[in-house]
Amino acid sequence: MKNAIILLVVTMLFLCENAISVGSSDRTVRLENITTDKTNQDINVTPTGTGVVSLNNYALLNDVLLYNFEDDSVSTGANVTLDTPEKTVKSVSNVSLSSIDMITAPSLGDQFFILTNKTGAVVTVNNLTGATPANQIITGTGDNLDMAINASLSLYYDTNSSKWRVVGGSGGGAGTLQEIYDASVPPSIDVTDTNGPLVLADSNLDPMTDNILEIQDSSDVETFSFDI
Repeated sequence: MKNAIILLVVTMLFLCENAISVGSSDRTVRLENITTDKTNQDINVTPTGTGVVSLNNYALLNDVLLYNFEDDSVSTGANVTLDTPEKTVKSVSNVSLSSIDMITAPSLGDQFFILTNKTGAVVTVNNLTGATPANQIITGTGDNLDMAINASLSLYYDTNSSKWRVVGGSGGGAGTLQEIYDASVPPSIDVTDTNGPLVLADSNLDPMTDNILEIQDSSDVETFSFDI
């Protein structure tokens, strides 16, 4: 029986034309030139422990890239630290979550994931905030970033700086123009455009009766309307 099993394995390897090989020293399993005429076939590669499936050349995807999803309904309150994502897409869904300071750094190094706000309220992602530098988030704006309801952010972990970095997404609310300035210098917003002046417009407002521009400070709100 044992000899029959060995013969069967050798025959399969021969038919695969050396498509499966095992490294003599590192015991790495290599899959090469694998083809099949069967439909709906899955190839499942599951390393044990902390093993990583490494692609050492270009990866060509001729079909849809599928992601796994996880939801965090537990994180709540302000200035929270999210757990390291275990899936490519991670959502937060607790309505009491108001701000995120940090995300626990991944143990496997550079990691990419998508964060989605399903809380039903705006969630603020704080820039370079929190007691553990290696868990901090760089928003890329120099300031905190507000995630609108159902907005998503793409982040990756930069092992060179030991920080999470926001690299894209629909994270902010629309219609906001913000200028950061030194309070010791008179604030101004300079707009230089050879194609014309700055236009403030909102199709939902009546320019004759509604305020288009609001200037706010910590104690009061001043509103201005304009005649055309």
